[in-house]
Amino acid sequence: MYPYYTDVRRITVQLDPQGTILADGQAVDIDGLKDLLVKARANSKIRFDVVIEVDRRCVFEHVAAVQAVCKEVRVEHVDVQASNTAPD
Repeated sequence: MYPYYTDVRRITVQLDPQGTILADGQAVDIDGLKDLLVKARANSKIRFDVVIEVDRRCVFEHVAAVQAVCKEVRVEHVDVQASNTAPD
């Protein structure tokens, strides 16, 4: 049986070349990202998606760290997209 969702919440996580994290436009460290995702995930009636926008110059370890947090928090829908520009 599939869960019933009343709405979808999408959080955009941006990684610049240095691995700086912006989550929905807010600068956070990896622990802050986890806290944000845990709070967002608290409402089980909302499907929760994360889009990771990665500057192509960002090293993979930063991407892997964000993906690991998403997995730990049990985010089911994660999309990784490459970008040529760093976030503002």
